[in-house]
Amino acid sequence: MRARKGRIVLIGATAFGLGSTLKTPLPKAVEPVQVMAHTVASILNEDFFTLPPWANGLKWLLMLVVLGYLLFVLPRLGAGLGAGLSAVLLVAFLGVEIVLIGTGRRQRFPAPALMRPLMQARIGFEVMDLGSACRTFNILVNEGRSVAAALIFDPT
Repeated sequence: MRARKGRIVLIGATAFGLGSTLKTPLPKAVEPVQVMAHTVASILNEDFFTLPPWANGLKWLLMLVVLGYLLFVLPRLGAGLGAGLSAVLLVAFLGVEIVLIGTGRRQRFPAPALMRPLMQARIGFEVMDLGSACRTFNILVNEGRSVAAALIFDPT
């Protein structure tokens, strides 16, 4: 008992197939006890996530840029171009590598002018029916891919 006095002991299963695993930003899933061990070590070493002093100013600047786009640029664009440009900006901001476009019960291709901004930004896109888009989205997310979906539902 004296060997453990003043120490933190975590007990949990780490053998393959025992217990549950947690998804983390790391390439593979890890056991909950390992996540807890890393958390305890970070607290003890005082390794905390902190924002640099300039982060708050950058946040306000980005909000003003978005507000300026919404108030002054977007109203001057046509509906199709405005929607396409807004979608490309959102996708680029999120860092998405592929966009899935679900077009309802059957596959319908949008006008090429709407897809041109995605092509120019070198962002991949696939047009498919709604069910296929949802299934493909789930598969790509499980693979850890950065994906967005634009889903259009048919009126009932």
